[in-house]
Amino acid sequence: MAPNWEDDAEKIKSRFRAVEEIDPDVGVTMLLTPMPGTQVWRQGMKQNRIESLDLEKWDALHSIMPTRHLSTKELGELCQRANREFFSRPHRIERNRNGYTSPFVRLKFETWQSSAHLVNA
Repeated sequence: MAPNWEDDAEKIKSRFRAVEEIDPDVGVTMLLTPMPGTQVWRQGMKQNRIESLDLEKWDALHSIMPTRHLSTKELGELCQRANREFFSRPHRIERNRNGYTSPFVRLKFETWQSSAHLVNA
């Protein structure tokens, strides 16, 4: 997902729709986490856009940088919803559970399914 500064909810949702049209077995929605020393890091620090230096949140699943139009909370909610919707599609569950795909994809699906309750933690 890696939101850009100018992204709003509609731009991000259009990326989700594009992924759904492709219909891959596995997809992971991740948020931009600029690594220290990179250009994005320097720019984010200079412009005071990096909202958390808590390394426990530096995992590409927690939002630490807002966009011009969305708060870090809103970005996190979009990401959580996208992951939940992606893996809860009946045809994808059927395909992943019943071996119509790679065993690695099935393992990823089972891992996500077993930890889904932690998503809102």
